[in-house]
Amino acid sequence: MRWLQLDELDAQFFESALGHSAMPGAKVTHVEAAHIPMGPSVLSELTSRTVKKAVGLFPMQLRVDHGDV
Repeated sequence: MRWLQLDELDAQFFESALGHSAMPGAKVTHVEAAHIPMGPSVLSELTSRTVKKAVGLFPMQLRVDHGDV
């Protein structure tokens, strides 16, 4: 199975998610990782030992042009 890669968390990914929410037509103009100090969670610590995929919380900062939405 192919897992989602962190570099796939791009504008297109978030536009698709926003399009299925209350913001259809929203345009994501910028995506960057948000540097928020967070300690490891119990779930991500335990899971990271057994799986080879990204697990956890990945805070992102988005700039969105939502026009008239």
